[in-house]
Amino acid sequence: MEVERPKIRNLLKSFARKRRRAADQESEVALEIDTSAYEGTPVIWSRRRFKKCHLYPTIRQEKRRNPRPPTQDKLQQAKDKASGFRKFTHGKVILRDTTNGGEVIAVIEFTPLDKLSPEEKNEINFVTTYLHQMKQFVHPIGPSRTWGGKMWGIGWRKSMTSLELFGQYVHGAAIKRAPKKYRELVSKSREVANILGKMFKDLGGVAFDSNQQIMHKNSIPSYGSTEFGKPLEAYNCAPHITFTTNGFFNPPHIDSGDASQWAFAIFVPTHVKDGSLASSKDGYDVNGGLFAFPDYDCCIDFEQQGLVKLIWAANRVKHCTLPANESPKFTRMGMSMQIPTKTATTCSAIRSGLIYLRKSYRSTMNTYIGGHRVIMNRLKCMFQSLTLSSILSLNNADVIHHFKV
Repeated sequence: MEVERPKIRNLLKSFARKRRRAADQESEVALEIDTSAYEGTPVIWSRRRFKKCHLYPTIRQEKRRNPRPPTQDKLQQAKDKASGFRKFTHGKVILRDTTNGGEVIAVIEFTPLDKLSPEEKNEINFVTTYLHQMKQFVHPIGPSRTWGGKMWGIGWRKSMTSLELFGQYVHGAAIKRAPKKYRELVSKSREVANILGKMFKDLGGVAFDSNQQIMHKNSIPSYGSTEFGKPLEAYNCAPHITFTTNGFFNPPHIDSGDASQWAFAIFVPTHVKDGSLASSKDGYDVNGGLFAFPDYDCCIDFEQQGLVKLIWAANRVKHCTLPANESPKFTRMGMSMQIPTKTATTCSAIRSGLIYLRKSYRSTMNTYIGGHRVIMNRLKCMFQSLTLSSILSLNNADVIHHFKV
């Protein structure tokens, strides 16, 4: 028995170390991600070491602001390199940067479609079919953001004309052709914002709260609000949604223009024809399209063909999507929510009135904010005006149609 005691002591010490390490992991990550919702759920903790990795070294050396698309050979080389990354395919995963004090890089959650409740399936279908239908009322985002596939934005964005202070992603001619359908879709935006916001909060409450605080502080309208000035609701956390389909892929990048530290994304298998949820029973056969963190030698692999939720430090961690192999019937829809710095500074300046001290607006008499009513009125050539003093007095205004200074 005397011989066995050291072994027993070593086992007890090892067990104690593991418990301390687990407690340390939970306490450290709680500073950035709320893990209370993970109780009873196994979590894969992955410690990743930062090491520069360039998937497209030749293109990077060119140092272009908008990198050119890679040739097929270079694309295949990038795929080959990424195939050696640590792949995450299931469960709940928390990535931590061991070279930077254990900071959280990302939280990933995989959910097989057959594990979703009927209510969850209905909510996801509501969101994806809504986004699919909204494509006809917005322009695709320019090629500088993509190397392939399609990307769209829906919701609030920086001004695009000389008189517009702040506006929304819209395709005016398309709205004019089908105004009734556009109004019907806009009426659903509040529910879409609440569904996605709740998913974000359930996965990472602290990250969600951080983004919502930025919205409050800078008077940023929610994607679900059709007019500027409405108060935020419980699950409002972003001014717009960007979403991708059709084999989208892009260059490795950091979202340095974001005010929000965290971005939230969802990846969903869908039908091309209507954006509805698709499964292997339907013949869904999309593969590839890794979502990679090259500098941390890891990626999300979508081989499970289910729902994937992701929170990641988009404004400090390099990331990219590689091309997927898609069929004419199916596509993987990805959607993300984050807060651009320009949006935050513009909204703050509008609320304080400081925007009118800017040279470009100082002598302008007919500036406006492009909320839903203004969009519809402008298409009908009808305008309404409010004085600046009356605008600033409306803390919870239903609409700010038009500024006159």
